[in-house]
Amino acid sequence: MSPIPKDFKNEAYVLHALDDARMQPYELPRKPGPQEVLLRSLSTGICGSDIHYLKEMRLGNIIITHPIVLGHEASAEVVEVGSEVTHVKPGDLVTYEPSVTCLKCEYCDNKDYNLCEYATSTCPPYTGSLTYYFVHHGKFTFKVPDHVDAEEAALVEPVCVGVHACRRGNITVGDKVFITGSGPIGLITLICAKAYGATRVVLTDINEQRLQLARELGADETILVSKGQTEAELVKKVKAAFGGELPNKTFECSGVAVNFRLVMLTTKSAGTCVFVGMGPTEILLPVAEAANREVDIRSCHRYKTAFPAAIELVASGKYPFKKLITHRFDFKDCAKAFDTVVSGAGVKVMIKVGEQKKQ
Repeated sequence: MSPIPKDFKNEAYVLHALDDARMQPYELPRKPGPQEVLLRSLSTGICGSDIHYLKEMRLGNIIITHPIVLGHEASAEVVEVGSEVTHVKPGDLVTYEPSVTCLKCEYCDNKDYNLCEYATSTCPPYTGSLTYYFVHHGKFTFKVPDHVDAEEAALVEPVCVGVHACRRGNITVGDKVFITGSGPIGLITLICAKAYGATRVVLTDINEQRLQLARELGADETILVSKGQTEAELVKKVKAAFGGELPNKTFECSGVAVNFRLVMLTTKSAGTCVFVGMGPTEILLPVAEAANREVDIRSCHRYKTAFPAAIELVASGKYPFKKLITHRFDFKDCAKAFDTVVSGAGVKVMIKVGEQKKQ
């Protein structure tokens, strides 16, 4: 007997074309295979990549060519497990890693599975979490402690981005960190950098409300970027924010082309610069200037082995991740939720798809 209620009418928020996403009836998922789990969606946060797909039908070199269900920053309840799945059981609150890799190639063998060339996914360009029920691979599904709520569990996936970024930057005690962009990923990177021992973190943004939130979340100083400011002026402001010296670790989290230049120019000699945001496919960069100072330039592609650490950070209750949620919507109001993000209002917009069972 199926664990899905008889005659249940599934729905999903489906992207069809540029600026054309709508709620519609959607087929129920198949029975999970031996290594799979059937999940009932609970909460889903809207990611910047969802907006790229909605407004551009692409993200970098990922191009949408067919209708897809949006959403991938999610929490869910396990409904049914395959015969080989033992680490989760029906009723468990879980979050999941959207990308499912081949588990066979050289990258998967070397634990660099985020670089797998054969990965599939439950985020675009594949089916996402803005639907009542969906199937996912058990290996990429993670149980969350019982005291964590569905919204916190849905924050784990973006927290993984911050964890991976800080690992790529080798953040440690005493680091001085500069972050461009105070959107969700910039703010999460701020929290993670502090958790890993950074002693001073400075963020930029064009939105003073986001900078106010950055200060509430632990930023030591913020820089409001305004039209007309030159690159040289911004470099000078960053240097002043660190007492006349450049920071030894910098993170680009905005995806804005000029900020990729800024983090390279503001990284201390022999320091590390990490590209986290997804920017234009081609940018004019000050390569010689950075090379002459031996700036280590690194990039991030999603994350790897980050879920256990991210779950621990969220579940500890020590860090203010839930303050990132500024707007909440019911599933029927997905269009309003996406309009809110597109308008630039708020930080993290959360959609409640299903009701979480009380423990």
